[in-house]
Amino acid sequence: MSRVFPFISVDDAQAAISLYKQAFTVKEIGTPTYYSEFYDDPSIANKIAHMALSIEGSHLFINDAHEQPDAEQSRFTVNVEVDSKDKVNKAFHALKEDAKKIYYEPTDLGWSDLGFSLKDQFGVIWMVYVVE
Repeated sequence: MSRVFPFISVDDAQAAISLYKQAFTVKEIGTPTYYSEFYDDPSIANKIAHMALSIEGSHLFINDAHEQPDAEQSRFTVNVEVDSKDKVNKAFHALKEDAKKIYYEPTDLGWSDLGFSLKDQFGVIWMVYVVE
């Protein structure tokens, strides 16, 4: 079986996971791997090296951006299709807090009755829309 799914690196993965749990239906898959398993450096011992999540039924990997000097994320967008307008609004209200940029608030997109796009506080760009 072949699959494609994003692996995002952020500053403070634990906080990002908490935010995404407020915005979406999220399940942690397995347990996180910490940098302490690879490095003898107490300053990063509790930082996440790898964590698998299921967000609205699709997989996403996340970690703390250790040894990644470019603080700006690559140009990518995480698209999330949800099955109700309520889920779009819930995600927007959680992700908009301290967002770096709101591209557009929940609105009729033409091809979807409701959707939004923003760059969250961790630099991840989200496009969330309803498919009913």
